[in-house]
Amino acid sequence: MSFQDYLSYSKKSLFLNFIVFFIPISLIIGNLILNINVVLANIIFLFLLLKKKIKLEISKFLIIFILFYNLYLILNIFLSVDSQLSLISFFGLVRYQILALSILFIFNDDIKNFKIFSYVIFIVIMFVAIDSLIQFFFLKDIFGFELVEGHARRLTGPFGDEQVVGAYLSKLAFLSLSIFFVKDKTNTFLRYVYLIFISVVILASYERAASIMMFASLFLYLFIDKSINWRLKITLISVAFIITVFMFYQNKGLKEHFVSKTAAQFGIAKFVSEEYAQTHTDLDVGHSSFWDSQWGAHYLTGLAIFKKHKFFGSGLKTFRILCHFELPDYSPKYLNIDSASSIHRCSTHPHNFYIEILSETGVVGLVLLLSFILTMFYKMFIRTILRKNNYLIAPIFCSFFSIFWPIQTTGSFFSTWAGSFPWLVIGFSAFLIMKKE
Repeated sequence: MSFQDYLSYSKKSLFLNFIVFFIPISLIIGNLILNINVVLANIIFLFLLLKKKIKLEISKFLIIFILFYNLYLILNIFLSVDSQLSLISFFGLVRYQILALSILFIFNDDIKNFKIFSYVIFIVIMFVAIDSLIQFFFLKDIFGFELVEGHARRLTGPFGDEQVVGAYLSKLAFLSLSIFFVKDKTNTFLRYVYLIFISVVILASYERAASIMMFASLFLYLFIDKSINWRLKITLISVAFIITVFMFYQNKGLKEHFVSKTAAQFGIAKFVSEEYAQTHTDLDVGHSSFWDSQWGAHYLTGLAIFKKHKFFGSGLKTFRILCHFELPDYSPKYLNIDSASSIHRCSTHPHNFYIEILSETGVVGLVLLLSFILTMFYKMFIRTILRKNNYLIAPIFCSFFSIFWPIQTTGSFFSTWAGSFPWLVIGFSAFLIMKKE
């Protein structure tokens, strides 16, 4: 199909396609453009759907989940300690559900859209990675954004003052892998060079959670990839290991940030160099366990809020209020959590999807969402393992794993930027689960 044929074939939903394809770019530009982009996609999709100009193919399982989950969240709004704040957050979550349905539709409408979206993601990822490397070596990227020296030489690349290069690359890298496949043929060398290159850039960004999840996803992908033999898999694992060790050996700051600082936060070790300690005000040294760190304090506060609001939660986005004081008496209840960093317990969210969902939507909300996630995970896992040619679903399965693995620090599930990635991946995953071939 030529580009002209594609335009003719997709004319009913062409504008929707381009709007959705722009999402990876709008994630870089900023939340304002991202919000406009998503709202436009929602409006166009709903207009076409209501006017019956398009037909959405969707599984009963997905319909049931969306219906019951949103009905529960509406109930959550009425039970929230701040109903107005939770109502705004609810609409924010709904827009991403509609975006996921839009992605599912355009893929079902023409499977070439799956490939095109992957190409867009690949091009944008390569741009972000190269721009970030330019910033790493020359201290400025092509836009003039400077390297953040005061916080472990964190890369920001084209994101300006936002230190999210690693998070962005790790969450989207596997969604772009379909460009390396043509029917059953694959360019194994380029595919793994690309993944290792992206992994190196993420490591250079000094983002620990993103680096850990990228390498974990890479090893998972090597394990389930049926297009290569075990000898090559072991070779690739060895190459990735050697590159990582070499980077740690050559860059003392990298080693101290990933190894020494992590050990100090977990109470395993208490030593970092004097130079490193003086230039890193965020360093947690002398703690007896992870719970004494700032992140541990966030987690404990989220769990303490959950204990107060077990079944239905405190309401969407209310962690930012309750971590300061308990309503309605405005008492600083959570100052007494068992953490040496209790004074730093507050943030806009507890930095873990599941603790955030548990504290703000309660056991009922977590069970509903977990039922959906685990069902999706099971369906993808079965298809990944059983299919002889799993080249399309295997990388999406790794993206799903990277997003929803519970033991990691994350952004907010109900936020604009971090909250977009789960639904992007759900759109891809739902399409591949529904495909029989």
